[in-house]
Amino acid sequence: MAKLTVEDLKDLEGKKVLIRVDFNVPIKDGVIGDDNRMVAALPTIKYITEKGGKAVLFSHLGRVKTEEDKANLSLKPVAEHLADLLNKPVTFVPVTRGAQLEDAIANMNNGDVILVENTRFEDLDGKKESGNDPELGQYWASLGDVFVNDAFGTAHRSHASNVGISEAMKANGKDVVFQGEGNGQLAAAAHAICDAYGITVSHLEYSEHDLDRDPSSRGIAYFGLTDENGQTTWGAGIDTDTMTASIRAFVSAINRMPGMAERITFRNLSSSYDQIHDFCRSASHH
Repeated sequence: MAKLTVEDLKDLEGKKVLIRVDFNVPIKDGVIGDDNRMVAALPTIKYITEKGGKAVLFSHLGRVKTEEDKANLSLKPVAEHLADLLNKPVTFVPVTRGAQLEDAIANMNNGDVILVENTRFEDLDGKKESGNDPELGQYWASLGDVFVNDAFGTAHRSHASNVGISEAMKANGKDVVFQGEGNGQLAAAAHAICDAYGITVSHLEYSEHDLDRDPSSRGIAYFGLTDENGQTTWGAGIDTDTMTASIRAFVSAINRMPGMAERITFRNLSSSYDQIHDFCRSASHH
C-alpha cells in the first residue's frame, strides 16, 4: 500500500524500515567534502528511529566498474560521519547481501541504524544494481517491513535499490513511501499548480544534472508527476541552468498528464518561479 510521506507511518516500533538515501557525496582521503545530501536525510532517519523503527540504509557512491574501484568507493567513511550527524552509533555492514547483512539486521534493537555497503558493488556482477536485477530487488525487499525512498535525486533511475525494492514490497502488500518531496517548497508550488488545473498528484519526483561537458554550461532536469492511479508522467527540460530547466521539465510533465485539457507555458509559472527556484537549489543533485 503506497503512502504519501513518512509521517503517514504511525506504527513503526520494531519495524525494519529500508531507506533508500542519496549519500553519493564527494570523498577524498576518507574525508567528506560536502555532506548536504546526508543532512537532508536526517529528518527521515530521525523520525523513523524516534518512533522505534530499525533504519536500514541503502545508497550508491560513484560508479563501480572494477574491483579496484571498491577501495575508494566504500561507504564506511559515510557511516562514520553519519554517526556524528545523528549523535548515535551507526553500524556499517561491509557487504551488500548474505549472512553478515542478514545477521546484522536480525540483531538490531529498536532505534538502531545500519548503513549497507555501496549498492553499486553489485554492478561488478552483471550490473545487478543499475540494471534493476529483479532477484536483487526481491532479496533486499525481503530484509524489511517498510520501504522509504528518500533519495529524491535518484528517483528517476530504475535501479534495484529503489525501483526493485519498491516493486517487490508492493507485490507483497508492504508499505512503500516516496519521501522525495524534500523541504516542501517545490511540492507546494507544484501541487498548487496541479490543483489549479484540476490535476490530482499523489507524489512528485525530481532530478537535475549539470552538463559539464557542454561549453555553454547547460543543465537538464527531469520531473515526474504520479496520479492517484499510480501512473507517472515524466517531463524533461534543458536550459542555460538547471533551475530554469527544472521548471521547463515540470511544464512538460503537467502538459502530458492524463486529463490535462489546457496547456500551460513557461510564462504561466512566473508567479511560482521563486518557490521552484529555491527548492531546486536545495534539492539533491547528481
